Amino acid sequence: MEHFSQFLLCITIHKISYTLMDYAPNGDLFEAVETKRIPFNERLVRSYFQQIVTGVEAIHSNGAAHLDLKLENILLDNEFNAKIADFDMCYFPEDRRIMSRGTQNYRAPEIIKGNCQNAQAADVYSLGVILFLLKTK
Repeated sequence: MEHFSQFLLCITIHKISYTLMDYAPNGDLFEAVETKRIPFNERLVRSYFQQIVTGVEAIHSNGAAHLDLKLENILLDNEFNAKIADFDMCYFPEDRRIMSRGTQNYRAPEIIKGNCQNAQAADVYSLGVILFLLKTK
């Protein structure tokens, strides 16, 4: 998948699971935004946001939701393309209820309150936070 970090291997050692994903030589969007090593002009913000939205649409088209979308989980490949990573909080249709998942400042209010009925809508809220941070940092 074009907008996802490639999953390579998952192993469990002493009841702790480790996931190996492809290397992201340019770090993540959080680091890029905080260090200002990439000039985030309007065109670049739109490009990154479109890449992220395209990836989230693919997740949602399968009935799932990421539920931990944040700048730290958007990796940058060798060509500085955005790749969504860290799927351990994902919600799948067979899940009975939507637990309080994700990172505090990116979580939708209904996730925080514990009454979320639509995990995909919660992802859209997180996308809004990401866009806000890309535009204002």
